[in-house]
Amino acid sequence: ARAFSWTSLLASLPVAGLITAILWINQFPDVPADHAVGKDNLVVRMGLARARWGYHALIALTYLAIPVGIAAGVLPWWSLLGLGGLPFAAQAARILHTRYQEPRALLPAQGLTVQAHIVTGVLLALGVMLGRLL
Repeated sequence: ARAFSWTSLLASLPVAGLITAILWINQFPDVPADHAVGKDNLVVRMGLARARWGYHALIALTYLAIPVGIAAGVLPWWSLLGLGGLPFAAQAARILHTRYQEPRALLPAQGLTVQAHIVTGVLLALGVMLGRLL
């Protein structure tokens, strides 16, 4: 395109936030093994109890980026469709918050985070396209 686009930048933030959330939540089951071999990523360094708040922050910032982009006049109102992935992310956050010490119990939360990423990305892209067309 050879041009900078604020719309593209702001629309990419929720997608980037959710892929980061996928990587973040996928580290929880590996913490004991990672720590044992000196792979001290942020989740290992923070500890499971504190690291779950990092996940919550990623989810909050992800879904705040959409209304902020709209309020700034960069994203069209149709972008609110991207909030359709929020229920998946919220359910994943609830699971992680209460069962963060149970690796197998986190499998549904990991899957829900992936679902949130897909649904949010598709609906946000649709919203941006509708905003251009209508």
